[in-house]
Amino acid sequence: MARKFTVIADDITGAAEIAGIGYSFGLKTILMTEPDESIPDCDLLVFATDTRSMSRQEAIDETRRVVGYLKRNAMGQLFKKTDSALRGHIAAELQTILDETVYDNVLLLPQNPSKGRIVCNGIYYIGDKPLQETPFAYDPEFPAHSSYVHEIVQSFSVTDAINFDQVTEAVNLAPENSLMVGGADLFTACLLAAGFERKESQFVGLNKQKTLIVCGSTQSSCIENLNYIRNNGIPTLLLSSSAFYEGILNTDWTEKAEMCYAHEKGLILTTAGYAPQEGKDFAVRLRNTMARIVELLSQQIHPNELIIEGGATAFTILRKLNWKSFCLTDEISPGVVRMKCMTLPDTYITLKPGSYSWGNLFG
Repeated sequence: MARKFTVIADDITGAAEIAGIGYSFGLKTILMTEPDESIPDCDLLVFATDTRSMSRQEAIDETRRVVGYLKRNAMGQLFKKTDSALRGHIAAELQTILDETVYDNVLLLPQNPSKGRIVCNGIYYIGDKPLQETPFAYDPEFPAHSSYVHEIVQSFSVTDAINFDQVTEAVNLAPENSLMVGGADLFTACLLAAGFERKESQFVGLNKQKTLIVCGSTQSSCIENLNYIRNNGIPTLLLSSSAFYEGILNTDWTEKAEMCYAHEKGLILTTAGYAPQEGKDFAVRLRNTMARIVELLSQQIHPNELIIEGGATAFTILRKLNWKSFCLTDEISPGVVRMKCMTLPDTYITLKPGSYSWGNLFG
């Protein structure tokens, strides 16, 4: 099967969002987090690099490594997924891709007007608020200190778009041999321009057994009263203060988590009781702590449903579990994607960006 598209994304929830869109358009879709000897047959390959969690030089080196791997494995039409709120090492990664490929131009359109995220006259808005006045101002690794896109990206121009029609127009007017770079709306417009049609979702509900839910985002919302959670009696456990602030898992808390998970065959791990903290060191320590907890609980009872909120948290957890390749099975709602681990067919993983809603995942 000749691959039609390849996407490189700088975090796994962004990768999953794009994979979900491809799946909803009828494309056989595979998501990968590490190079393998061979790539399974698919129409769409989405490769998650996690470069948003790296230093600038690390992101450049990893992007170059991944592009080299993909060039050796029939890349297909390339799309670069960026964060819709312009977090990450966008300019550095784009320049690396241009240096390593034959693309001559870039159409950079990260915003998603369908979700109320627009760029108008060079200013980024979420709803009616400039980016700098939203919760993204408190992002632990890439806080939004400006709402002017040229101050954030600098080396590349961001195309204005305040509705989906303008996104579509930008795709149609892009010069030949342009590298498409941006968010979900841009990728959707590219698929529509290529003649694909969106299909109805076939999602019928989660498996009602062995569910582990990790709310690792600073923008997590309360889910305790949602139908699936309430009907299955899944309890919520707040991360201990020593684990949250210092990455220390004390025995009492760990035993409590193990006992709760074993007894209920389900658990929600959350940090929602703590104020957001800034700084890369804190963010890295916290997601590594969450990954250690998930590994510990998974060794005790293997989850049939692993649900993770927050991109960097998800990537760290999946790497800790050594799960690398996934086949898309459901797009629950835009940005919320369910997939099977290709080495563990009884295991489903659902990923959600921290700032998106859960859709009808929990009924």
